[in-house]
Amino acid sequence: MSSRIRILCAAIISALPLYAYPATGAGPDNYAPFWTDSPPDAALPQRNRAAGPFYEHDLFDDTEITALRPLLVNSQNSATDTEWTSSLYPLFTRREYPGGSRWNVFELLVGSKAVSPTGNTISSLDLWPVFWHYDTGVSAESYDAVFPIAGTLRNRLFFKRIDWFAFPVFLRLEQPGHVDTCVLWPVFRRRDGVDESGWALWPLYGHFEGVGKYDNTFAIWPIFYDNYRKQSVALGGGQMHQFGVLPFYASETAPGLKSESWVWPFFGYTTENAPRKNYDEIRYLYPFWVKGQGEEKSVNRWLPFYAHETKPDYAKTWYAWPLIKQEQSLTAGLNIHKETLLYFIYKNEVQTATGRDFS
Repeated sequence: MSSRIRILCAAIISALPLYAYPATGAGPDNYAPFWTDSPPDAALPQRNRAAGPFYEHDLFDDTEITALRPLLVNSQNSATDTEWTSSLYPLFTRREYPGGSRWNVFELLVGSKAVSPTGNTISSLDLWPVFWHYDTGVSAESYDAVFPIAGTLRNRLFFKRIDWFAFPVFLRLEQPGHVDTCVLWPVFRRRDGVDESGWALWPLYGHFEGVGKYDNTFAIWPIFYDNYRKQSVALGGGQMHQFGVLPFYASETAPGLKSESWVWPFFGYTTENAPRKNYDEIRYLYPFWVKGQGEEKSVNRWLPFYAHETKPDYAKTWYAWPLIKQEQSLTAGLNIHKETLLYFIYKNEVQTATGRDFS
């Protein structure tokens, strides 16, 4: 170690405050910030610290944690036989568990190895978004892919199977129920399935239909669209219809819903009722001038002059937006009142117990 480094270290150490509380019996030793020691206790874990937060060693229950921050953090659990390690987090992490392990470098280079229930070794290596390798020992389940040159992915990226060659020249997307074949994606697409079919020459025209599920048509995208789809049971089932000739007109209708807009999205109205929550809204110049009232929310917005919006356990008010903002909320048994001036110039927050008025 050079003399300059020794002098610098001595200067830093001498500048740090030293508080010494010698141990008495089995109590803790506190020589902060150089060393603190908490011996094992029936109610508390054993903890050792050195140089502030940089060194840490904890023992509690079945877990042992050792850290030399920011270089290394290691956690081991003897009950589950697992181990987690990170170096310069989140640059590198590694997790080991019974029968396998997984590591990654900034979630871009990811590798894993595990043993399947049948005893086969499963290994994978991904370099996002360029290279994918997955090997189970069974050719029908394994794959390799190099993007955009050629490859196959199975049960990845929300698809059952993805194949491509010289992307975007050729792309095949398989999902339960149908397969989409694309040439010069996204220009030409053809859909084939048992109850699903369609084709598109984007952006000129496209039509896709799934029996009992959807019926979608577009032309000169995104100017014209005419879409039908089945709603979820939570919204009462039935069919939703979305129609638009933008920017002149757009509408959305479904059981208990009617919404229309002219010179989209500026002027229009929305009416909702059973099975939806009752709500009526008029848009005079969306999103600046809007007035709405319903069971679960209300909007009275005349920006930039004034705006007041309410939802369950939450209310927000603007004066001379974005100058003054007031918020009231109910969170974890607390009434919280916040006031801000231009977001960050001034902020005031008051918390009171539930059932008391804001002060």
